[in-house]
Amino acid sequence: MDSNLLFQALDNTLQKIQRADSKEMLQAICGNFFKQAGIDYFMFALCHSSSLADPDILIIENLPADWCDFYFRRGFQRIDPITAYCFSNTVPIHWHKLIQLPEYRDSQFQVMMHNAKSFGLTSGLSIPLRTVTGGSGMLSLISRQTADKSENSFNILTPYAMLLTSHLLESVNRNNWMNKEQSLDKVKLTGREYDCLFWACEGKTSWEISKILCISERTVMFHLNNATEKFGAKNRQHAVAKGILGNIIRPKIYPDDTP
Repeated sequence: MDSNLLFQALDNTLQKIQRADSKEMLQAICGNFFKQAGIDYFMFALCHSSSLADPDILIIENLPADWCDFYFRRGFQRIDPITAYCFSNTVPIHWHKLIQLPEYRDSQFQVMMHNAKSFGLTSGLSIPLRTVTGGSGMLSLISRQTADKSENSFNILTPYAMLLTSHLLESVNRNNWMNKEQSLDKVKLTGREYDCLFWACEGKTSWEISKILCISERTVMFHLNNATEKFGAKNRQHAVAKGILGNIIRPKIYPDDTP
């Protein structure tokens, strides 16, 4: 597709994404855009670690249903090299280059990628994603063509796809689609609750926090208990973890930042 036509298609797609209020609508919008761009399949996936044992997972895709069924029946989600790469890297990568990396040359990875090809997922490009709350994910563009024929198209489309991902992330946040637990962004801590939890995140004891904030140790414990209850946490350590994972407690960027 001509670059001007591609930009116009992307602009139209972004406007539709801003109005999307269902995952099905988002799937249709993205599928239509990538079809215009000559891409056969796509997958947008996010993992938000609100709980390490039971994270929120969102997947929007138009992959062949028989591949999805085969993928989970074989347990490929446990060894998927594409997911492993995207959760630990930030640079987009072509699949044929991914499996050439030393850490992904193991036979189990090669078997999964070989099976994917047999279902028409012949070549692909995956773009790692990071959310403002510390979540990880990816946008994968997939073609039935071999890598030598699709690589240039993927390269041309990459900057457009990266812009698209920012709007997809905004849509997910706006529609609150990843809210398995209580939405932490709706938790309102008082100034003192925030201050106490901030220093707890730094590993300070109640006594140390009391000296830093010039309040009594009992008052520190009162505020920490309140914060723990507001987060729906089991204890102070759990509240600390939620505060960090939920991006509620943030680093002091400037010296005069509170606390």
